[in-house]
Amino acid sequence: MKWHEIYPQILKEETKIMKAQTNASLENKQGNLVWYEAIVNNYETEFDIAIVYQPNHPFDPPKAYILKPEVPHSTTYHTHADGSLCLYEPSTVYGMKISALMIRNWACMWATAYENFLNTGEWDYKLFENT
Repeated sequence: MKWHEIYPQILKEETKIMKAQTNASLENKQGNLVWYEAIVNNYETEFDIAIVYQPNHPFDPPKAYILKPEVPHSTTYHTHADGSLCLYEPSTVYGMKISALMIRNWACMWATAYENFLNTGEWDYKLFENT
């Protein structure tokens, strides 16, 4: 049984919030729920992102991926080996408290930090201080 069949109210609430605050669209890809959205960072660069619910959601938080432009894996600018974005320190955040909207907003900040890194060669942790 899928997480959203076990916890339909969580999906209902997340959908309501995502539709109210983003332009993301929810799709079912081979049984996995994924939010897709084109975002524009502070440098006016467009990024296509995907927020993917994990099979054990809400106990495991969604993961964010940059679909376009291509972002090679690097620990310097915080990507995981599976291509997902490293958005927070796992030991400091409990999975059930992380919504798709939080992951989406952190991915937006990540996109600005990434563009800043491409321009300066430095990863700016200050962008994430208030998350």
